[in-house]
Amino acid sequence: MKIHWLFLGQKARGEKLLHSALWGTYEDAKWLLKINTNIDFIDEEERSALTIAAGRGHTNFVKLLLEKGASVNHKNKEKKTALMISAEKGYADIVKLLLEYGAETKLSDLKGNIANDYARNDAVSNLLMNEKMVKSVNSKSSQHPISLEEILSLKYTNKNEDRDWEEINDFKSINDLLIEAQMSYYDYQNNKKYKTLLKKLPPISKFHDFDVVYIWTAKTYVALENTKKAKEILYSGLEHSKRLFFIMEELGEIYFKEGNFLSIGWWMKSCIIGTESYMPYLYLSYAAKFHDKDELSKRLLAAADVISWRTKHRFKTNDIISRIYEVLRKNDNETKAAFETFENKIKNYLPPTDLLPDDDSFFAPLSLNSDDLSSKIFKARKKLIERFAN
Repeated sequence: MKIHWLFLGQKARGEKLLHSALWGTYEDAKWLLKINTNIDFIDEEERSALTIAAGRGHTNFVKLLLEKGASVNHKNKEKKTALMISAEKGYADIVKLLLEYGAETKLSDLKGNIANDYARNDAVSNLLMNEKMVKSVNSKSSQHPISLEEILSLKYTNKNEDRDWEEINDFKSINDLLIEAQMSYYDYQNNKKYKTLLKKLPPISKFHDFDVVYIWTAKTYVALENTKKAKEILYSGLEHSKRLFFIMEELGEIYFKEGNFLSIGWWMKSCIIGTESYMPYLYLSYAAKFHDKDELSKRLLAAADVISWRTKHRFKTNDIISRIYEVLRKNDNETKAAFETFENKIKNYLPPTDLLPDDDSFFAPLSLNSDDLSSKIFKARKKLIERFAN
């Protein structure tokens, strides 16, 4: 372990990751990603670790980056993707991996060429010609959405909660375990405790419609740096749990930490089905502002005010905004198109922009604690709750 890397800035860490991709030093990359190095860091040629590793034939390195959420369709300065580069080198195993993780075959570079124009051998050409077959046999692509359009088209709705958890056998014991997981979640050094917690937790099937079980089991796996397993648990929760919006929000959080644009889609979907959490509304308001949708941004912030109006000082941070903007910049066209769909689905349910008084950040100032303000908040909250019930 190169402990001294902890003291490097993000730029230096990013450069180390690119160097690791060049030489295929897998363990170095694992350590760099463990200390939150930007997985999509680029150099002056706009090369990412994925495009470099794909061109060098480092299959396991490419797989690691894809599993950790690297942007599969990133383009370098020549507008070449990792798929084009690996196809040109004839690396069929890497081409197959990239396709399984959603690499687009029809993207073109500065010369107007697509991946198949660069296919060096028949093995690569056959994979590119049969991309749908390659994607269909991969569990990640067949079971999990890989685009914002797919997420927004999902037919999920919240189910009515009809179980009294206090009366369920063993509820207290599992609730205590979940509280223990929550209390120790930020104790990053205590991996042994997490593993002990996972052993104590009963099979998820025993509480298969209880969303908190999925969420905190997934959080525990995230703490153990197994985000792939965490996502599998949450996707399973979408099929079985009665309350889905918190699971969607947690999926968004995991993808967001990876710098993956799918986070935007899961936040959108949680709002569309009527989340009771203000966080997705808050994050999406910043994202809407990025795409110059000022009216939508204000209305989303009004919704955040309605659900939990004492948020201004707790969550309006430049760090969160800059990270959201970084995700959007890398996927500008797709996220812009997704916002059009999202706005059409959500606009009839959002509070109007003049519902609450606002300051420069559009949040109700904490000093305005008048009866009039409280009345507006309660009325707006009632309207949103009625919408959730439907």
